[in-house]
Amino acid sequence: MSDGRSTSAPPPAAGSGSSVSDPDLNFRRNSSSRGVKSVHPLPPPSATTRYLCVFKYGAVVFINVPAKTQTQLLNKIKAHCKYPIPAGFEHVDGYKVVVDSGITDMEAVISEGGEHLTVRNLDLNSVSVISTVMGQTVALDYYYVVVDNMLSSFEDLNSTVEKTGTFSAMEKERLFKIVAENNSIFIGMVSKLGLLERSDTAWNHSSYVGAWEGMREEFELKERFENLEFKLNLIQHNTRFFIEILHNQKSDKLEWIIIVLIGFESVLMIMDMSGVGEKVFGFLNVAM
Repeated sequence: MSDGRSTSAPPPAAGSGSSVSDPDLNFRRNSSSRGVKSVHPLPPPSATTRYLCVFKYGAVVFINVPAKTQTQLLNKIKAHCKYPIPAGFEHVDGYKVVVDSGITDMEAVISEGGEHLTVRNLDLNSVSVISTVMGQTVALDYYYVVVDNMLSSFEDLNSTVEKTGTFSAMEKERLFKIVAENNSIFIGMVSKLGLLERSDTAWNHSSYVGAWEGMREEFELKERFENLEFKLNLIQHNTRFFIEILHNQKSDKLEWIIIVLIGFESVLMIMDMSGVGEKVFGFLNVAM
């Protein structure tokens, strides 16, 4: 029997899994570029089937794949990624899957403590449920790092504005980048990760519902999503406040420009009505 190992580092990169003999499977996931693009059974070196799942949002899942093969596959996958995660900065996690053809009633059952998942067969349905949850949880790890960095950057921005009372061009650019990144993460978590949706397999096959919900509870996907949502809402609320200040400052500037123009026009009108304007403009024409 082998235990799943997990490590964590900054942004997402790729998943991994060690090959062991039945009935115990060691499963690891991690994220690697930026839902499933492909699920491929790899040619097995033994009787144990190996799987590789690649998600469009950047998660890569390995089941029963030796560490050396994982590294080789990751390097090939990263070669096709627009923004690959540097080696050593990948988020990696693990989960144990046990194959037991003797279980009844359900195709997959999660253990009482949530330490492992037992499946009747390691087929594409069970792989779909497992890899979807694992891909989502590692992507959340990545988003946690990004959001924490955003909060840190916003704290620096807030401190600078507190001292100076004004926004420089660079600070305005940082603020707009934070707003765009905040919106991008919201969209990514809801649409790309599908955190608020049920797995198609669990939706179409009720025997997988327990495993789906159990794994989501084990990895606290709902709670972590709500925590991230709170942080993003906090950033959004504060950036809205600063943007309103910038808007008001711009409005004040435009008002002063209008006042100056009106004043200039009034001076010209007075000069023209008093007769001085004709002399002044005549002199200017001669000078030019």
